[in-house]
Amino acid sequence: MAEHQELGNFNLQIPACLQESDHDGIPSDDDTIFATISMAELLGVVPPDISELLNEALSSIDTINPPTEPKPDQNNVHQTEECDQEPEAKKSRFPSVSGHDLEQLFAERQAPSTKKNTAWGLKIFQEWNKETTGAQLDMGIVPVHQLAESLGKFYCEARPLPKNENDVENLYHRNSLISIRAAINRHLSDIHRNVDIVRDTEFKTPNGILDGLLKQRTRLGLSKPVTHKEIIDQDDLEKMSSYFDAAPNSPVILRQYVWYVLAVHFLSRGMEFHHQLKPDSFVFESDSSGEYATLSHETQQKNIQGGLSHSGENGKRMYASVNSKCPIKMLKRLIEKTDPTATSLFNQFDKSAVMKPIESAIWYTNKSLSKRTFAKFMSNICVAAKIDKKYTPHCLRATAIQFLNDQGYEARHIMYMSDHRCESSLRSYNRNVANHQKKALSSSLSAIVQPKAKHGVLEVQSYATSPSLTEEALSVVRDTVKEHTPFTKTTGVRFPDLT
Repeated sequence: MAEHQELGNFNLQIPACLQESDHDGIPSDDDTIFATISMAELLGVVPPDISELLNEALSSIDTINPPTEPKPDQNNVHQTEECDQEPEAKKSRFPSVSGHDLEQLFAERQAPSTKKNTAWGLKIFQEWNKETTGAQLDMGIVPVHQLAESLGKFYCEARPLPKNENDVENLYHRNSLISIRAAINRHLSDIHRNVDIVRDTEFKTPNGILDGLLKQRTRLGLSKPVTHKEIIDQDDLEKMSSYFDAAPNSPVILRQYVWYVLAVHFLSRGMEFHHQLKPDSFVFESDSSGEYATLSHETQQKNIQGGLSHSGENGKRMYASVNSKCPIKMLKRLIEKTDPTATSLFNQFDKSAVMKPIESAIWYTNKSLSKRTFAKFMSNICVAAKIDKKYTPHCLRATAIQFLNDQGYEARHIMYMSDHRCESSLRSYNRNVANHQKKALSSSLSAIVQPKAKHGVLEVQSYATSPSLTEEALSVVRDTVKEHTPFTKTTGVRFPDLT
C-alpha cells in the first residue's frame, strides 16, 4: 500500500513507481524529502520523462483544511478568560478633587450672610468708582497705591442712597463704614489677592483718614450712637412666664416654649440654631445635680462656623427644674408628640390636635418649619402674652448675657455660654443696662444734686432686691462697694451702705 508523506498542508501519496525507481534528482532512499521542499523546487528537479507520473501523483493530493486547534480543557476556559480581561483598577485611597471643587470649598469658609454683606459693601464702592471715574475698578489688577488712594477718597465721599428727593444729606454710621471696609477686604481675599487694606502698611494713610473722619463727625455731633439689642424688661419676662403656663396642654404654646428655653439656655440668636435641630439632637443624662440635656452634635451659627479657629468643644447643659414648666420635661414632651418619621425637632402642628389636644396622640407632623418661621416666634409670643414692646429673637440672647453679667459671673464663664472669642465682643452686650438699673443709677446720682434727699438709699435698695440679682451676687456688689469707698468719714458717709 502506498505510503503517505506530509508536505506542508498537503498529504502526498507517493506512487510505488517513484518509490521503487531511482531517478535523477529524486533519490528513492529518502522519500521524506517531500516534507521539506516546496512545490516549485519539486517541479524544478523532476525530469520531463516522469511528468506523467508526477501528474498522477499530484492528482492524488487531497487538500486538507488547516488543522484545527485542540479543544481547550473546559476547566481552563474560565482561567483563560480571566487572563484575557484587563485587571480591575485598584480603588484609590485618595479621591481626586477638581479645581472647581477647590474653589467651592474655598467659598464655603464664609457664611451666606457674610457673602451677602461682602457683595453689599463692594457694590457701594464700585458705584462710587463709576460715578467719580466713569468706570468700575478692576480689583484683580489694580495697583496697591492706586487702591489706597481711591479708598482714602471713598471713605470721605461715601453716602447712602437718599430715601426720597427731599431727604437731607445722610451719612453712613461708623459701623457701616467699618463694615464696608471689611467687605472690600474680604473680596480681595476671595479673588486670591495677597492684600489687606486693614493691616498692610500701604493702607496706613487711608485708614488714618477714616479714623480722623469718624472723630471729626463725633466732634461735630454728626455721629449716631450705637443701638444695641434691647434687654427684655422684668415685667415682660413675667408676662411671658405666665403665658407659658399652658405649654403642657397646648401644641402651639409648647412649641413656642421649647423654642424659648433653648434660645435662653444655649444663648442662640433664635434664627440660626433651631432649624438645625433634630429629634435626636439632644442626649439626656444625669449627674449629682440632676437630669440635664446636652447637644449630640455641633451646630453652625454666626460666630460658630466650625472652621480652623473652632475648638470643637461642646459641653453646654440645660438642667431640669422642679416646676411644672421644667425645660427637660417639656423638651421630651415635644419629641413624644412629634411624628416618628419627622427629621426636624420643630415641625408644623396638626390642626386637629390644636382643636383636641387631649384626644390627639400626635401633635406635630413630619413637615419641618422653614427657617424664616422662627423669626416670627418672638413677636407671636409678645402678642399672645399681651406685651406692648416688640422684641426680636436676638433680644433673648442679649437678655441672657446681661443677666449672667448682673449675676456676677466672670467674663470667661459668659464667653463659654455665648461662644464669644474675645471679651471686647462681649462688652457690646454688657454695656446694656436694664430699665430698673438705669432708674436706680439715676436716683443714686440725684443724691449729688439733692444731698438731703434719700433717693440713693431707697433706689439702690430697690435695685439690690430686684429679681435679677441673687443674694450671692448682691454680696459681691456690697463687697465691691466697701472696697472702693476710701473717703468715708466718721461724720458722714459718701456712699450709702447696702447692709
